[in-house]
Amino acid sequence: MSNPQKTWHYDEVWWELFETHYPKNPTEADAKKIYNAAYDLNQLIAQQTTINDFVDVTMTTLRVNEKYLPLG
Repeated sequence: MSNPQKTWHYDEVWWELFETHYPKNPTEADAKKIYNAAYDLNQLIAQQTTINDFVDVTMTTLRVNEKYLPLG
């Protein structure tokens, strides 16, 4: 997951993180877990900084908010 500009679909996140240990297609429940983890990450970042939207999270994708990426 070394491309900070990439929009990651939850199935891509699943395969990147869990393929070795859970070699199955992700379920809707797995996608919900990834969504919840990204949401919780935003909450944690917001508690420790003034940034409350570091990760753009939708019901199917996540990405680092472009305003926090370096230009160029």
